[in-house]
Amino acid sequence: MFYQNLTPKQGYKRKNAVIRAAVVALVLLCTLYSLRTAPLLMGLSLLALPLGIGLSIWLDRKEKFFFASEAGELRYRTSYSPRVRKIHWQDIDSIRIGPAYVRFMLKGHKKRQVSLGWLPYDTLRELKSLVEAEARQYHVTCTVVRIAS
Repeated sequence: MFYQNLTPKQGYKRKNAVIRAAVVALVLLCTLYSLRTAPLLMGLSLLALPLGIGLSIWLDRKEKFFFASEAGELRYRTSYSPRVRKIHWQDIDSIRIGPAYVRFMLKGHKKRQVSLGWLPYDTLRELKSLVEAEARQYHVTCTVVRIAS
């Protein structure tokens, strides 16, 4: 059982803070403008505040990348899609771990590949060793492709 957080540590918090500040500033400007012109615009701008906060929470949630293995299944999210992908260990025939990818060969001649080239080198090495150790625990054949030197 393991959980590996893959969320980039630099930049994403700052980006979310900038987005939130921009949304709040836009709502405040709309509210100030609507006070001068029409009460209908003021109501619309006040409606935009919860929508802006909801958007910033959604953006924050979508940037959580992870790999986890628990309860007999491997779960991961490595894209901005809100969908968490799951693979049951009993459905995995073999695993091939390359320099920047993990390829799962599933039963029925299907395969699923996860590209990890965007990860820092230390995180990539740690994740690959965790996946390899977990594969040994579930008696899944795991091939590690070494980088030619």
